[in-house]
Parts: sequence; structure tokens; C-alpha cells
Amino acid sequence: MIANTKRLVLIVILAVAVFILLAGVFVWIKEVRKLSSGYNGLSAQIVSLGDENQAVERDIAYYLNPQNLEKKLREKFNYKRAGEKMIIIIPK
Repeated sequence: MIANTKRLVLIVILAVAVFILLAGVFVWIKEVRKLSSGYNGLSAQIVSLGDENQAVERDIAYYLNPQNLEKKLREKFNYKRAGEKMIIIIPK
């Protein structure tokens, strides 16, 4: 009788220990998935920002040339040099 009681107590203790370990594993797996998802999102953002950075560097290189800068100023702000006449075409 005492041996059966000890065996039952041991089984209950082992079952509780296994349950606690499994719960810890499931929490750990959930956290790993969450971190993996965050990592994937950040990786995509890094790629996007790298592309944007390259575009900005191309723009900087383009506008370092004074002729390109003047061309863009004329185009965007109707800039003209002194003595030049400007023709504005209005669509119908």
C-alpha cells in the first residue's frame, strides 16, 4: 500500500514536471515565431531603405551638376535668366 502511494506521488510529480516543461517549450516556440516575424519585417524594411538610399544618392549626383540643377529649376519653378523671354503654353 505504501509502495503504491509512493509510486502515485512520484507519477504525479513527474506529470507536473513534464507539464511545466511542455508549457515552457510552447511559450519559447511562440516567442521564437514572434521574433522571427519581426526579423523578417525588419529585413524587408532594410531592403526598402537601401533602395531609397540609392535613389537619393543618384539624385544627389545628378543635382551636383549645375546644368542639371538649373534645368530642374526652370522646369519646376518657371525660372528664367535675365534677358530671357518665357513662353507659356496653356492646353485647351
